[in-house]
Amino acid sequence: MRILGVSAPYHDSSACLIEDGELVCAVEEERLIRSKRAWGKFPVHAAKWCLESRGLSLSDVDVVAYPWERKRITDHTLLGHDVSPRSLFPSDLFGSKLGPERIVDVDHHLSHAASAFRFSGFESAAIMVLDGTGEQTGTSLFHGQADGTITCLATMSNLLSLGLFYEGAVQYAGFSKLEAGKLMGLAPYGKGSVLPYIRLTEEGYEMDVPELPTQEHITQWWVQRFIADFGPPNRRSHQYDLSSCRAIETTEFDERIIEMAASVQLTLDNVILHLGRLMKKWTGEDKLCIAGGVALNCTSNGKMWTEGIFEDIFVPGPANDTGASIGAAAEVWFRETGRSLRPMKDIGLGPSFSPQAVRGLLDQLGLKYISGNSIEQTARWIAQGKLGAWFSGGAELGPRALGHRSILGNPSILDNKDSLNLNVKKREAWRPYGPSMLEEYSDNVFGERLNMPYMLFTLPVTGDRQNLAAVTHVDGTTRVQTVADNSADPYAYLLSVLKREQGFPAVINTSFNIAGEPVVCRPEEAIRSFYASPLEFLYIEGHLLWKGN
Repeated sequence: MRILGVSAPYHDSSACLIEDGELVCAVEEERLIRSKRAWGKFPVHAAKWCLESRGLSLSDVDVVAYPWERKRITDHTLLGHDVSPRSLFPSDLFGSKLGPERIVDVDHHLSHAASAFRFSGFESAAIMVLDGTGEQTGTSLFHGQADGTITCLATMSNLLSLGLFYEGAVQYAGFSKLEAGKLMGLAPYGKGSVLPYIRLTEEGYEMDVPELPTQEHITQWWVQRFIADFGPPNRRSHQYDLSSCRAIETTEFDERIIEMAASVQLTLDNVILHLGRLMKKWTGEDKLCIAGGVALNCTSNGKMWTEGIFEDIFVPGPANDTGASIGAAAEVWFRETGRSLRPMKDIGLGPSFSPQAVRGLLDQLGLKYISGNSIEQTARWIAQGKLGAWFSGGAELGPRALGHRSILGNPSILDNKDSLNLNVKKREAWRPYGPSMLEEYSDNVFGERLNMPYMLFTLPVTGDRQNLAAVTHVDGTTRVQTVADNSADPYAYLLSVLKREQGFPAVINTSFNIAGEPVVCRPEEAIRSFYASPLEFLYIEGHLLWKGN
């Protein structure tokens, strides 16, 4: 059975394909059309790629899964999008037409819940969906049971959305819409205190948000609340950068804004931990799944882990709306077959390119490169302090670079953080980075061996901090990706070689993109971004290029 999942069209649209119980491919629309977050775009190119990569056409698909119950949507902004077979599958791209009866709507938060639970490998688990908005709910609590069913235990309406609360703070602080990661990175510079806006209850939590028609109205209500309590909002500022021919962020943050950011983060952490304790009490489960846009808050995830409420926690790499496509498809698969799916391991499910194809492109462009011992040479240069890019395997699904489309550096060299922020990424100097490391090394760093492959937990660094100077934030934490030791995986092999070259198996890992652009997808984009940046080398499918060669 073939199920095509499509997530659209507000932001982070994506498509995926499940064949016979396995998620075989998935890609975000932004990676293919080169428009960051693919605002207001249907995943037409993503869906077409998923089908073509498997040698299929639209007529070969049994069901299309859509992660919204369209008739239940109440948000006026979302209602403005015409979601139909014609907009999802335009005939000029797909040829054949799709009848509306083949599109199955799945509740948005159930789609998020399925994107976590059905790929977690857990037999049963508590499930928390923490989001911006659903059809009518902003937070939903589920129980994933041993028979495979996902049961809803409680919901909080869109008016009580934790995501919109946080989004209001993001905009108040002077960041753009959907830049929650920046507020999360700013918060550790302050101490903060829990704000009185959210009351914890035995059923969940309460807020005093009035009835409003759209998520944007709710966000702006929170902005006004912060203005009333903290004073005038921060103003965003930019400065033209001649080297990159684009405006870069120069927004400043005084103590008032920093303390607000810290307080908002503490308040969010407080609510999420409370919900975790409730879920433990209600379900009795030892395992927890978290999904939805707020599940990308690595700080809250890390506190849930260190609190020890649950023995194991799974957050899918594409926890935001990108992952809604795989969740809807997974839920339809279970409904149709009653069978579970293979657990999620690697999320490099997007376009990949053979070493032979890349070699042909490099030769066509007249570029000099080496192919022998390229990973060993990459490791030597990283150990020496060089910053470079890494392109290997399929493009990742979700916002994190996980060793498929990454920029890498030596994490023991503190100056690498400033070099990456100011010269390569062209972003604020205070923003933190995270490391990739072999699982075995996590015991040295955190005092326990971890399996956290998607870089979605921020944890205190308790040991070996001198080797992680460039990736340890001001509060002594880092956002970690662990990598299983597997010599067949080029990224894991690189880390094992680094253990010899620099004495420990870890690198700085950040997404391979230049300012304002999505993460690179194709070799052409990788080569262009490499030469448009001060990066010193590019490893690309077994071949190694470097500046000055």
